[in-house]
Amino acid sequence: MKLIFKMDEQITDEKLNRNIRAHGNFSEYVPLYLLLLLTSEIINVASFDYLLIASLIFTYGRVAHAICFAFFDYNPFLRISGMLSTYVGMLMLSIELLKSYI
Repeated sequence: MKLIFKMDEQITDEKLNRNIRAHGNFSEYVPLYLLLLLTSEIINVASFDYLLIASLIFTYGRVAHAICFAFFDYNPFLRISGMLSTYVGMLMLSIELLKSYI
């Protein structure tokens, strides 16, 4: 079965570059977070609730950042809250891992 997508307008180079950058950004942060999460789970440094909260914060950050890049030309709230949430989620796991080694 062949799928046909009809586009009413041509996609600009700027929009294409923004979508490429959004995918690149995802592929930079998510593997690092998953390694932190895996390490935290294996070492058992935090409770399930703590890991769940950190994961929900991180997930919100990634979704907000992706929506900002995919659907808006400029939305500072989604972009800033998305990146801050991404960093907070990663920082929560990093601090717990560092505390376990000190």
